[in-house]
Amino acid sequence: MSYIVKNSGRFSQTILARGQRYFQSGQVANLVRNSNMVVAEVRGSRRYTVECVFEGEKLKSYHCNCPYDFGGPCKHVAAVLFALDHRPLDPESRSEATQPKSGASYHLDQAKSIVRGMYFTRSEKTLLSHYGYFADDPVLAKDFWVFAFGEVLNGGSYALRRLLPNFAELAGLLKPSESLLVEAMSKAFQLHRGGLDAYRVLDLLTWGGKRCLIPLQKALSGLPISDFLVSGYDPAFPSNVFDSLIPEIYPLVFVLFPSARRKLLDSAMDRVDIESFARMFLFYVQSGAFDPRYLRYLQAHDADLTAIYSAMFDLCYKAHSLSHYLEIRDYIPDGVCRSKIIENLPKLYSDIVPYARVREGLPLTTPISKLNDLESLLLVYRYFPKSDLAAVDKKIQSKFEQLIKRSKASPELTSALMELTDLKWPYLAKYLSDERLLSKRGQGCSLDQGLAYAYVKTGRPEALGLKRIELEGENVD
Repeated sequence: MSYIVKNSGRFSQTILARGQRYFQSGQVANLVRNSNMVVAEVRGSRRYTVECVFEGEKLKSYHCNCPYDFGGPCKHVAAVLFALDHRPLDPESRSEATQPKSGASYHLDQAKSIVRGMYFTRSEKTLLSHYGYFADDPVLAKDFWVFAFGEVLNGGSYALRRLLPNFAELAGLLKPSESLLVEAMSKAFQLHRGGLDAYRVLDLLTWGGKRCLIPLQKALSGLPISDFLVSGYDPAFPSNVFDSLIPEIYPLVFVLFPSARRKLLDSAMDRVDIESFARMFLFYVQSGAFDPRYLRYLQAHDADLTAIYSAMFDLCYKAHSLSHYLEIRDYIPDGVCRSKIIENLPKLYSDIVPYARVREGLPLTTPISKLNDLESLLLVYRYFPKSDLAAVDKKIQSKFEQLIKRSKASPELTSALMELTDLKWPYLAKYLSDERLLSKRGQGCSLDQGLAYAYVKTGRPEALGLKRIELEGENVD
């Protein structure tokens, strides 16, 4: 009686037929017999591992890492039974299989058996005993861990989440050195290149386990970015993973998780070497973002900023407002880029060009009377030559008058008032006593706060009903 006949009642006819087709097309491979247990690989849309335990020819228990979950054994188990009918277990070979042997092929078969045994909860005693046959051979030990981690990577996200904790448990039991794990994981990644994306990296970092996490991160950080498929949708990077990151992996995580870049830069300060941090910030700027805090940090550490200034220059030409342009431009030293900016002025957003010319110290080609954007005038006010200030002040007065004449206070009025205060505009004192402006107090738009700011900054707190206190004596600031 065959294995199929003995166990056919456990399968539907459809599953049996599919299992037979898998066997006939040569999909069953690496079939290993050990006592009453059989382990094999069945190649379908992916490579699946099947383990069967027999009592004679009767199937006592089975396990397959495929997602089939409709009751009864799957087609991969059926394929293994068909294979066994053509390669039956005989008592002599069964007894020999339990004896220690030597040779690379035997050890690799044992390695596969141990790995799958761990994934199917074989006893610790058996695992330790079998691993001891080749643990002292560095080549075979490395192959063992390459195969073990390769099993994790082979089965897609479902298998990764299910098998990676088992892999971490296996490493915890057999205690390989960190260097061995790094080497083996790196080799496994190279053998399965092209299938890593942000989601899988996130799974690896989340499910890696304490013993495996540092080797895993070191192996990941050693791969070129071309080995990763950057996902079109950015998965959320959990905050609790930040604390487990080692400096070597920051650049990779920075590329794969755009939504976490600011947090990563904050976390990387004083944790990674200055060259790595500079590369991260360069990529941050190249992605269209800018934060002067990180630039000041690099300046304080005398980092080479040549490439970063070049990326900032390119970012200037993507700005659609003068404030955004100046936010970046004012942090680039004039000597680094002024001539380049002057040469490329026509590439700027057209509304910015007249004010950019002022910023770069060039004569205006547009009459000041035609410059109607008060916010932009105030942003570049300090860059106008003295010969133009009279005309500029006249234009600012005209635009500020229009804001005051409105029946209600406006955010533009408050913003202009505070900006004029910071610029120490010579005509501001006249307007701080103007009843048209004062009558708008209490109308909202933060005008009251703007007036308070202006009175204090210009040394007139009494206008707010505050007493001026004169202090005399030594060491009074």
